[in-house]
Amino acid sequence: MGKAVMIQGTASDVGKSIIVTGLCRIFADKGLKVFPFKSQNMALNSYKTTSGDEMSRAQLVQSEAARRTPDIRMNPILLKPIKDSQTKVIFKGQELDTIDAKAYYQEKSKLKAEIKKIYDEVAKENDLIVIEGAGSPAEINLNKDDFVNMGMAEIANSPVILVADIDRGGVFASIYGTLKLLSEHDQKRVKGIIINKFRGDISLLDEGLKMIEELVNVPVIGVVPYITLDIDSEDSLALDQATSMFDPSKDIDIAILKLSMINNFTEFNSLTMFEDVSVRFVDRVNQLKKPDILIIPDTEDVSGNQRILEDAGWLKIIEKLTQESTFLMTFRNGEKLVNDLTLMNTMKLKLKEVQSETFKENLMDNSNSSLENEVISVDFDGLFEHLNWTRNFLNKIRKSKNQSILQPPSVSYSEFKDNQYDTLAEHLRKHIDLEILDKIINN
Repeated sequence: MGKAVMIQGTASDVGKSIIVTGLCRIFADKGLKVFPFKSQNMALNSYKTTSGDEMSRAQLVQSEAARRTPDIRMNPILLKPIKDSQTKVIFKGQELDTIDAKAYYQEKSKLKAEIKKIYDEVAKENDLIVIEGAGSPAEINLNKDDFVNMGMAEIANSPVILVADIDRGGVFASIYGTLKLLSEHDQKRVKGIIINKFRGDISLLDEGLKMIEELVNVPVIGVVPYITLDIDSEDSLALDQATSMFDPSKDIDIAILKLSMINNFTEFNSLTMFEDVSVRFVDRVNQLKKPDILIIPDTEDVSGNQRILEDAGWLKIIEKLTQESTFLMTFRNGEKLVNDLTLMNTMKLKLKEVQSETFKENLMDNSNSSLENEVISVDFDGLFEHLNWTRNFLNKIRKSKNQSILQPPSVSYSEFKDNQYDTLAEHLRKHIDLEILDKIINN
């Protein structure tokens, strides 16, 4: 039976996912068979395996960091919030139902039994399971039949490391308050604290660290400085930090509509690998200007976004742009938002999976035609991760603007991501006491 360690947080977006990702790489580098696990995840940022099973994007990232093939058991339950307080329930990769929150929590006891079966199965197959909690374990109104935080730690008989975000302020209060809201039994499971997203002189924290350790009788095993990495985030809170401004130092301006209930917003992260591209998310008409490429992403709320776009006059502006020089791309349901537009040429790429390098290279081989008045409707994941195809496409934009042709990045997107995981792991090695963490896991 494999060992386990669980990463919980004082709140959402404190960095649980990124800590788990880094630990997966660290322990995989030690030769362990590591399995990331999050029993329940609420996120619109998802991934479909080659078999069509859907799981959270965060657990995909963690599987890559652990050098493992994505496995839907890494995220048995995915909750995708949709309009009118309804939630789409994905269980073991397949859509189970669409229900409201009250109905879902009435099913928790049955789901807890299923989670235990799945966890026991993966624990037999692996050396170490790195478990991620959700939100905060101190949500005392949700503790009955919990299988996400302390209930999951109980199932796995796992020690817990509590992660707190110092960047948002009040870090010591969040640590103390979280622990004191837990039962005495659950408090004993917390064996270490990591303070995340620190900026500044760490020596200024010394006195506070000693005081919080005395107050809660739990050691601080790491203070992790803030780091910027190109690693997919599961949390749409990351969109709040996305820029709406065009970078004038870049040749190509790509604008993405910041829709509500946006699906898979990290679909566009690989575009950051192209030095000539500025990528921005826009949610107001006056931000749009005249982008070279306008992307309408996938959304769970087609009708709600359609009303917003119509009421704000977006559709007329989009149509005008496409009749001039802007190239329009829609992703899945994004096509439905603009299906009334009069577009002169539509290329529909309805493909589940791109099969060959040759096909990728020639996917949009329209070198003899203008890019004006065209729209691509995309119905598969990871289009821009095909860097040669993307550079070919961007070069057509450049050619239409009388700009010189550029070469694709020298590394593949998978190599780029792998380098990011290595950078993250090295960062954590420097700032987390791994000897103490090893003792906590193996005690």
